[in-house]
Amino acid sequence: MKTTNLSILLLAINVLIIGCTTQRIMDKTAPAAEINIDGTVSVNGRTVPVEQLPATLRSLGFTPEDTIKIKVRDQNPTPAMKTVASVLKSAGFGRIMFVTTRHATATVREKTDNQSQTK
Repeated sequence: MKTTNLSILLLAINVLIIGCTTQRIMDKTAPAAEINIDGTVSVNGRTVPVEQLPATLRSLGFTPEDTIKIKVRDQNPTPAMKTVASVLKSAGFGRIMFVTTRHATATVREKTDNQSQTK
C-alpha cells in the first residue's frame, strides 16, 4: 500500500516538474515574434537574439513548413527585417510573413437629396 502511494506521489511530482519547465506552444495563427523599434526581436515578450530565433520557434512547436508571422511596426528598420528573414531562411523556414497592426479609418458622409430619392 505504501509503495502505491509513493508511486502516485512521485508521478504527481514528475508531472508538476515537467509541466512547469516546458515552454508554451504558441497559437500558429498569431504572430510568432515581433521586431521591436530598436531592431531587437521578442518572442512571448522576451528579447531573443536573432541568431537564436529559429531554435526558439522550434521549441515552441513551429516547423519549417509553417508560415512564420513576424509583427512589425511602421517605424521598423528595414535592415532588421532583412536580418530576421535571412536567419529564418538559412534555418529552413521558407514561409515568412511580416504583419502589422491595421489602422482602419472610416468617414461618414451625409446623404444628399439625390441619394435619398434614388433609394
